Amino acid sequence: MAACHVSKPVQVVSEKKGPKPNDYWAKKYSHPVYGFNEKLLFKGLKEVADAKKDPAKIGVDLNGTWEQEGPFNIGGRVDVITPLHRASDTIFAGTPNGGIFRTKNGGQTWEPVFDDYSYLAIGAIAVDPSNTQTIYAGTGDRNFGGGSYNGNGIYKSTDLGENWTHLGLQQVGIITSCIVHPNQPDLILVGALGDGFAMTTQRGVFRSTDGGSTWQNTLFVSDSSGVCEMIADPQNPDVIYAATFNRMNSFGNSFSVGPDSKIFKSTDAGATWSQLTTGLPSIPLSRVGITISETNSNKLYAVYVDQNYQVYDVFLSNDAGLSWTALNVTGPSSGLDPDLLGGFGWYFGRIHINPFDDNTIVLPGVEQYASTDGGQTWARNVPEWFTYEVHADKHALHYIDSTTMIIGTDGGMYKTTDAGQNWTVLGELPITQFYRITAKTFADGVYAGGSQDNGTSAGNAQTPWTRDFGGDGFTPNYIDANEGKVVFETQRGGIHWLSDNDGYIDISINNSLGAVPTNWDTPYLVQETGELVAGTNKLVVMSSPPFDQWTEVSADLTRIAMGATTSPSYHTITELNSNPFSSNDILVGTSDGLVWKGDFTNGNMTNITANLPEHYVSSVRYSKKVNGKLYVAMTGYYNNFSQALIYKSENGGQSWTDISSNLPVIGINSLITYIVAGNEVLFLGTDGGVYYSENDGQTWNIVGANFPVSAVNDLDIDEVNNKLIAGTYGRSMWSYNLDWYIGLNEAKLSELMVYPNPVTDKLWLDSPAEFVKIIGVDGRIVWSQTNYSEKQEIQLNSIPAGAYIIRTDNGACRFVKN
Repeated sequence: MAACHVSKPVQVVSEKKGPKPNDYWAKKYSHPVYGFNEKLLFKGLKEVADAKKDPAKIGVDLNGTWEQEGPFNIGGRVDVITPLHRASDTIFAGTPNGGIFRTKNGGQTWEPVFDDYSYLAIGAIAVDPSNTQTIYAGTGDRNFGGGSYNGNGIYKSTDLGENWTHLGLQQVGIITSCIVHPNQPDLILVGALGDGFAMTTQRGVFRSTDGGSTWQNTLFVSDSSGVCEMIADPQNPDVIYAATFNRMNSFGNSFSVGPDSKIFKSTDAGATWSQLTTGLPSIPLSRVGITISETNSNKLYAVYVDQNYQVYDVFLSNDAGLSWTALNVTGPSSGLDPDLLGGFGWYFGRIHINPFDDNTIVLPGVEQYASTDGGQTWARNVPEWFTYEVHADKHALHYIDSTTMIIGTDGGMYKTTDAGQNWTVLGELPITQFYRITAKTFADGVYAGGSQDNGTSAGNAQTPWTRDFGGDGFTPNYIDANEGKVVFETQRGGIHWLSDNDGYIDISINNSLGAVPTNWDTPYLVQETGELVAGTNKLVVMSSPPFDQWTEVSADLTRIAMGATTSPSYHTITELNSNPFSSNDILVGTSDGLVWKGDFTNGNMTNITANLPEHYVSSVRYSKKVNGKLYVAMTGYYNNFSQALIYKSENGGQSWTDISSNLPVIGINSLITYIVAGNEVLFLGTDGGVYYSENDGQTWNIVGANFPVSAVNDLDIDEVNNKLIAGTYGRSMWSYNLDWYIGLNEAKLSELMVYPNPVTDKLWLDSPAEFVKIIGVDGRIVWSQTNYSEKQEIQLNSIPAGAYIIRTDNGACRFVKN
């Protein structure tokens, strides 16, 4: 298989880091009027997790195993790095959507250790210093960006992460810190930012003296602020420092600046707290980070983020926090990049100290800067982000020795052994956050997808993935291999054309139409007749790409045209699908719950929403088998969300029938159909995994038994290799072999004869075949041959006993090996 998928270098969209982490999921899950009920999301995730443990809920015909396709080498966001001790080869990594990974060999290989749970956002990991087999994990996304989740409390493992027990605090939202007292292992402190979507009183510092059986809230600042950082004095574990700030991210009520940017200190192991004020700012600011010297516990540094989400200043204390001095790091002679935090400092706002040299401090952001003279001067200690030698957006940092450190970024982990002069990737974690994928590239069995902060990449489990385009990645289209013709997409309709003849051309929608409303994940299609069709709040068409302009061909298709008064940025087209029976016909879905069909060439569209609920339309599909049959899937945890939102129409959209049946109450992100032996099978990508129905939605089952409870944003079919491909938001891309299922259904219609059946060691077919495949119940091909002669003996001695499908170009049949 080809390792290079596009004959062009990675395109860097801009010299500056792109837009701040977008509130894509907030707009998808919530409503500007009805809000967001996160409890419904978590209830649905738990329902999926529980169903995975029940064999009756997993399809008998599709109960095999998923294969991880990667990418492994592209990475995703890592927020937490926790080794057992300073130089331990056993390290835990926490991710915002992918759970916990563990290495026992210093990062050479990693394994997931939290996949049985429905809360895969990890904000803190702590080791019991008195017993390093005991690990604590706090859930929730500590940086709380656009694709973030609250958690459901804290978990404990007593066997190095093999098994976990829930210890409560499910009401505190996001856990950012956990400290276990080294001399009193039952004394545990948890720092909580709180519910990121709602103002609550369950936030601050929580203290347990009985190993997590009960908890007391010992520090509470306000109902919109919580703890973003908590550290212990390395020489006196009863001395604790906690930093707080205001952070809320509910639809229409998001803020990261407020009066609670503060630092508190406890001298009695978190039982009581006092605010530190002398020399520290008292004006409304954003996130606060704090760190302490390991050789001189009187010495602390703190960083404050300003109202523009850049560095406000770094402060130094030499008297254990009693007084602080501003270091004026933003001055012109300091060397610190004034745009270090990219204008979204609430996403960063941390500071680290070298434990072997307390004059060396590090400020992570889009880039990363270090000072070796106590904050007087600064220099970048990573390559510029757009080289991709070290990914942009740095979040976690751990020193192994004075010059060796590990950092966690939006693109995985990196390691330096020379204080930042050179960096290498530390292992490979399959934690890419895909928005859109395709199984149709220029190479057989090679898959591609666009992902959060990692552009568009392509590859599979056997070949390293290549980074084919930069920016935030969305829908890729590989059009013509002979001409190297590809279309890539970045956020909000940034559409880019590459070909051998034309080179690289930016054909973004706003180049032609200006600042029109577009979805973060703007849908577009490449029509068989050559046109590009996309959705803003209207249908837009480029008739002769790439040397053409976008033209608006329809009226506004959102509820703004019906008088909606909420923000126009919410009201966009989210989904498009072409009619396989009529090349000009198109289906359209919108973020505000409207569905249309019509002719994209003239923009004449008919509203076919009818009795559908007002929810975010996540998929629209024409049936591939029956002309006039349509499918619609929706998401959104609001407005009495009490069932999965999946519907079909058998009369062209005049009316819709609910086909959610036995699905869990979970959001649906993707819907595709596939014809198997004349039957149209439905596959759904949900917020908790993949489901299928072979009876048009009368019943649904889980696909496969080993898939994590992860959001599946997009699905596709590799028709050549009979694989279902799933792109997740946080656990990269997976494939499921459909050979067994296809063979089983073909066998129901087939006249193929094999004998004997059951068989012990030898099998014969009654007719010649161009190919023969024997497929196990897990979808794996256990034996194959081409150019089979009539009544040629097939030896089965090496095949275990069990049920199998035998497929040829003439049909299929089921047989049993004794």
